[in-house]
Amino acid sequence: MSGEVTALNARARGWLRHLWDKATTPDDWSSSGTPHEWWDRDSSAPMCAFPRFDLGESSYALPLMCEVTPAWREVYTRIAREFCERHMTFWAAIDALVLIGDDPNVDRYPPEWQIYIPERLRGAYAPPGWIGNGDQRWGLNPDPIAADGNVFFRGFFNLLLSVYAYVSGDTRYHEPFEISGYMDRTFTWTQPELAGFISAQLAARPEGPHCENTKIWPFCVGATGLGLKAYDAVNGTRLHTPFDAWTEFAQQHYMGRDRRGDLEWFAFYYDPIERQAATFPDHVTALAALVTLPYIYPQRPDWGGWLYEASVRKLGWSNPKARINEFIPDPRATSIALLMAHEVGDDVTEARLRDYVEEHCEPRTFG
Repeated sequence: MSGEVTALNARARGWLRHLWDKATTPDDWSSSGTPHEWWDRDSSAPMCAFPRFDLGESSYALPLMCEVTPAWREVYTRIAREFCERHMTFWAAIDALVLIGDDPNVDRYPPEWQIYIPERLRGAYAPPGWIGNGDQRWGLNPDPIAADGNVFFRGFFNLLLSVYAYVSGDTRYHEPFEISGYMDRTFTWTQPELAGFISAQLAARPEGPHCENTKIWPFCVGATGLGLKAYDAVNGTRLHTPFDAWTEFAQQHYMGRDRRGDLEWFAFYYDPIERQAATFPDHVTALAALVTLPYIYPQRPDWGGWLYEASVRKLGWSNPKARINEFIPDPRATSIALLMAHEVGDDVTEARLRDYVEEHCEPRTFG
C-alpha cells in the first residue's frame, strides 16, 4: 500500500483526529466510572453493544495509516496504547462481569431481537450478548481471559494488542499487565501468555471456543484467528496453526451449499448444547457470512473470496439492476461489503455500495 499511497486524504486525516480525541480524552472505565459517551454502546445490538467492540474496531485503520505515514508512528502508538489500556478494565469485560447466570428477562425480548434467536428456542433462550457467566455447566469464571467461553473478549483483545505491537514496534505488553475481573479482582497476564492460551484452546476445540454460554460465532472465532496470525507475524511464532482445522470444520458444519454449489445458509452462531445453528431466512443468511470476512479473508482468501462473491450475489448487491436493500438496519454489513469489494477488485459492486454508503451512512466527514 505504501508504494501506491503516499499521504492520507482529508477524510482519513479527519478520522485520525477523531481517533486521537477519543483515545486521549480522559474517561473512567472502572466499575465506579462510565466511558465517555462517544464510545459506542448501541450498534449491532444486542451482541456488539458493548464499548470494547468500539475499541477494537477503531484500531483497524492504524496499521494502514502507519504504512502510509510512518513518521507519525508516535501518534499511532499512543492511540493504540490508550485502546489497549481501556480493554483491560471493568467496562471492557462488563458483560462477563455483570450478566451472571440465567437471564431473568428471557421471555421478554423486543421483537427486533427475535430474528437473532432460532424460532424453536424463542421465549426460553438467552439472546446474543447475554454471556451467562456462572452457567452451571462451566461455573463462574472470575477472570475474563481464563474462561471456557468469552472468546469475544480475549480474541479481539489479542488482535488489538497485536495492532499495538505492529504500529509501535515494541514489546510493551510482553510485560505483565492487570485485567479487571469479577468483583473487581485483578488477574495478571502477558500477551505471550494470552496468545498461547488462545492457541491451545483453539487446538483443543476444532469446532471453536464459545463466546456466550454456549454460542460459537464464526465472526468471533475468525477475529481470534486473525489475532493469532498478527501475533505470529510480529513475533515469529506459529500459534495460528490450529485455525486451519477450525476453517475446515466450519465449512462442513457452519454453512451449506445448494445443488448448484451456491451458498444456501451460513450460521450466525452455533449452539453445541442445543445442536442448533442460528440462521437468517432465505437470502438474508448471506449477511451472517459477510460480517466474518474482514477476519476470515486475510487468513483464508480462497474461502473468504468465495463467501464474498456468493454473499453479494445472493443479496443482489452485485446486480447492477437491483436495488441495494440492507434487510437489517445495521450499516456493518454494507460497509464490510464495500471494504471487500475494494479488496477483491469488484469495481461494479464497489461503486454501487460506495454510492449507497455515502447517501445513507453518517457521519460523512470528520475533523
